[in-house]
Amino acid sequence: MRELHREFLKAGSQVLQALTFFGTREKLTRSGYGEQTEVINEAAVKIAREVAEGRALVAGSVSRTQLFERQGPSAADLVRDLFTEQVRLLQRARVDFLILETFFRLDEMLIALECARSSSLPLIATMSFRPRITESSDGHSPAECARAMMGAGAQIVGANCEQEPKRMLPILREMREAVDIPIAAQPAAFRTGDETPCFTRMPQFPDQLETIQISRQEFNDFARTAKAEGIGYVGGCCGCNAAYIRALARGLGVGDA
Repeated sequence: MRELHREFLKAGSQVLQALTFFGTREKLTRSGYGEQTEVINEAAVKIAREVAEGRALVAGSVSRTQLFERQGPSAADLVRDLFTEQVRLLQRARVDFLILETFFRLDEMLIALECARSSSLPLIATMSFRPRITESSDGHSPAECARAMMGAGAQIVGANCEQEPKRMLPILREMREAVDIPIAAQPAAFRTGDETPCFTRMPQFPDQLETIQISRQEFNDFARTAKAEGIGYVGGCCGCNAAYIRALARGLGVGDA
């Protein structure tokens, strides 16, 4: 984990994201690590902080629980408890801000934002869109999602995962037109199709993803476009290693990348 963070830092990252994705107690319990929930979250932040050494910010990652997909809105109370605990752990571990990411449903995202607001930490909130880029899985357009997330306390809103940069751009542009706060983008590094604009629904997922990997140049080009269009926070999601971050940094003209 330390070496991964070092690679991203050397590539030009200004933020190191603690590896706390799916770090809620219920999710860790399903993997056999529930009793170590506190230790795992706190250690993940500590490792990122040690590598950052003041040269980068450290963000805590909070993602969907998957309980809404399995149980529907009846899981709301449990989801709220799970998010409240993880946010408390990340705040105690001294993250600089929180990234609420890879939420397919706006209703669950709004619960996460409700729980995260109590931390008084800066909040980035990014939705993931599948099976269509025109709406969340509970039927809200990117513009509606952006307005709702801003209204719920996010200082930066946007999209992450599922689409490669060129297919994510229409989502980001719709969000940018809907709100007056910065837009965030963390695209995936896998090519998708018009009929299936999300890589996790592509036939190559999960065992042949290398056959749909996009080029680093596409991330470089995306960074230039994002900068020109006022997309203020850019990074990468699934399939994005340090080489893609270096390409982003070069496209942005960041540091000596």
